[in-house]
Amino acid sequence: MKNRFAGCREMLAALLVLCLPGCGKNNQGEQPAVPELPETLKISAVLPEDYPETVPSYSVEWNNLDPEIATEAVMQNPVPEPAQYAEGPAYLYEENGTIKEFLIVYTGAVQGGMSYRFLPPSIDVEFSYRIERDLRKLHPCEFSDNLYEQRFGNQRMESLPEGESLDFLSYEQAKAGLEEKMKACGFPEVQLYFSQTQTVEVLNHNREIYNSSREAYRENLVPGSETAKRFSQVEPYEEIGPEMEHYWFVYRQVQDGIPFANVMWPRETTGNGGRYGTIEAKIGREGLVDFSAVNLFKVGEAVGENTIVSPQEAIDCYVKEYSQALHFETTEITDIQLNFVVIETAEGFVARPAWILSLETETMGVKSVNQKEALPYTKYEFLAVAADSCVILERGSDSR
Repeated sequence: MKNRFAGCREMLAALLVLCLPGCGKNNQGEQPAVPELPETLKISAVLPEDYPETVPSYSVEWNNLDPEIATEAVMQNPVPEPAQYAEGPAYLYEENGTIKEFLIVYTGAVQGGMSYRFLPPSIDVEFSYRIERDLRKLHPCEFSDNLYEQRFGNQRMESLPEGESLDFLSYEQAKAGLEEKMKACGFPEVQLYFSQTQTVEVLNHNREIYNSSREAYRENLVPGSETAKRFSQVEPYEEIGPEMEHYWFVYRQVQDGIPFANVMWPRETTGNGGRYGTIEAKIGREGLVDFSAVNLFKVGEAVGENTIVSPQEAIDCYVKEYSQALHFETTEITDIQLNFVVIETAEGFVARPAWILSLETETMGVKSVNQKEALPYTKYEFLAVAADSCVILERGSDSR
């Protein structure tokens, strides 16, 4: 993360008391004392109490799906002959020159997953995806770097309910049907991360927040600027109808009950930026309308046993590093989870355990020529602390 510095006497005093011991090696016996936190660092995360003492590392390889099995499992129309894309075989079903359904199975330049979309004539597909982006309150792992969602009030929106059924299909049926498709496709073991039921009541509540935030954003634009001109072409949302209701499911691959990381955890994003997987699905009145999975792995043999440090020790490692510089922006550790992260070595991929820290930093954006004033925003970041060595991992090849 980018740190800002200030010659603050109080912060220097805080720095002097933060002479922290090195990170411990396991969760046995007496735990190290909790270090005093700088004023700009807060912890709201609930530290896990139930975690394994040891976890193996595993050799892993791409879990490439069989295209014939995948098409049989998910496609609703007759399966056409595949077109060969760089990513792998692509099956595009067309009617009157318009694509109605497509599936790409990643077995080429991209491996370990698939991307599927069904384009029913009964709904405006582009409008449906706009709603999904604009009116669904996002989890921290879903925010993009362009601040679009925050400008239009996403953080203030109401969360869509989880587990609530819609009139066309029960929640249990939607979830069971999706999991059956994943099993049929040849997915590895997966676990539900979160789900949302997109109801018109919550959509229209969030629509009002979006529209009011949109107006506030418009007022902050310099009249006649390029951004103001483009912005004037986007209309506010009108009332959303029941045809837009659907289920949204997000899964993670798991091994030994521990999920694989599904967030961008490496600090260095150039070059080998690390492998992190996502499994997302959208189910509407027409059935499965969107389904994607990337970075699925086939787990092989155990290649070592790791003694797991406590979550407090993992946090202490970050606090120790954080305290080596002065900050005037407030960072909060909001979550900590034990995950597998996939490391690329000379011998191949290895899945190793790490504590994933979720960080939120309140900061100020840079004022552009199109704005009257700079706007505050929240920066969402994730760090991986190796659960055996207690080292913050820098890149996707970091095997320390």
